[in-house]
Amino acid sequence: MQQIEVDDPDLEVDARHHPHDNGRPVHERAGERDPGGDASGAAPVRRGAGRWLRRWWWLAAVVVLAVAVTSLVSAARDRAYVARIGAVPGLVRPLDGAPSEAWRAGAVPAVGGIVASGDTLVLVSETPQGWVATSHDAASGAVRWTVTLGPPQRAGFESSAAWCASDGGDVGPTLLCLVTRPGVLYSRAAVGETPVRARVVALSASDGHRLGGWDVPEGTVDASRVADDVVLGWVDEGRFVVERRRGVTGEVVWSYRSPSLLPNAGSGTVPTVRSDGDVVVVDDSSTVVLDGADGDVLLAGPRFRGLQVSSVGDHFATWASVGGGHMYDRDGEVLYDVPGLPVQPTVDDGSTGDVVVLDDGKSLSAIDAESGERRWTADQALDVRTIVAHRLLVSGLTHYGVVDAADGQELWSFDVGQQVPWWPISDGSLVIGPAIDDAGTPMLVGLGVQDGTRFWSVSLPSHVQRVVGVGGSLVVETANETVVLH
Repeated sequence: MQQIEVDDPDLEVDARHHPHDNGRPVHERAGERDPGGDASGAAPVRRGAGRWLRRWWWLAAVVVLAVAVTSLVSAARDRAYVARIGAVPGLVRPLDGAPSEAWRAGAVPAVGGIVASGDTLVLVSETPQGWVATSHDAASGAVRWTVTLGPPQRAGFESSAAWCASDGGDVGPTLLCLVTRPGVLYSRAAVGETPVRARVVALSASDGHRLGGWDVPEGTVDASRVADDVVLGWVDEGRFVVERRRGVTGEVVWSYRSPSLLPNAGSGTVPTVRSDGDVVVVDDSSTVVLDGADGDVLLAGPRFRGLQVSSVGDHFATWASVGGGHMYDRDGEVLYDVPGLPVQPTVDDGSTGDVVVLDDGKSLSAIDAESGERRWTADQALDVRTIVAHRLLVSGLTHYGVVDAADGQELWSFDVGQQVPWWPISDGSLVIGPAIDDAGTPMLVGLGVQDGTRFWSVSLPSHVQRVVGVGGSLVVETANETVVLH
């Protein structure tokens, strides 16, 4: 070791009190040379080096701190991005690589058969004991609780069913499940059966205890969840009735009754009602748009016009083959004309808020969301299923691909080779879609959103029915099982 002389009064060693130098100066110790000449050839440390270190140590500290802060900010941004993607109903939290099975359990492969709440997934399944809701830890599959929702199907009775309302996102702390009662097939009155065939059951997502329940009006044709409420539609004395009710108590928030009788009431023609964004669309003999918050009529279309309605952020648009299309504000006032019906994707992360994408069947186009001025038009007959990262994920009969929402250019297309078995989804950077290998085995592939590069592929069960994103989890559904991948 080369001993050095430190020319720094704060760091200089006091030779008189060093326990091993016997009071001699440092450079006079046995076997040492004067620091002015080193026979070993090592360059002596220049005087003032300690002063330089003392003067510039803070620079190194700042560099280390900057690197640490940058790493923390990057990690925070990554966490925020993962959380944002996972919060979009129907999207999957970004995957680190090829997914593998985390756990599986029994469930019905239908909308409402699997519901996300916090860090749990609630699966609805049919058992010999009845329709059952089971809460699982989303990561491990461990069972949190199990609740019986309704009776099983029995011979001689109408079919029973149960489903829990969800749009694929986190439903929050309350589950709202619709359960049908199996009435006698031919003569309900003969055995004193109640005419009510369905009931809403409200459950606590944390422990499964019942928060409330109420009977659904007889003849209900549709029911959907809006926040913690339920929107119902049914026929009463030849008129269509739509109500928004509290999910736990059934208390009526608002009610709408069609002003005219339904044509050919009882002939089998079924009116419909659906919640679309902030509006409720009623279709009977005419199309009526209601404010989802208070039930006010925003628009009443002419009878038998076949008006189509699509929610666009805080606005809504209509389209008809006669009369064209219009964009309306939340008060039902016309903003501008539209040359087609806005697309209605199953999944939308809100990244195309600056434009409105339209579909006229043979082409896609985009208009400025504020002014209605046309941005672009592209020959594209595929349907827009998902909007993510300002990209349009489109699919058709046998192939799917991605279109840039900025200019309408098709970035890439993937041919499955047979009918697309389910719609592809996304994790924000990958398109997670179907493929078939040479042996005919269904595959799940991860293709880059930007260029379609295949990053991975994994085999799926031969009887897979669909692949979906639920609460950010990647879920494979078969006829009687749900398989969660991670």
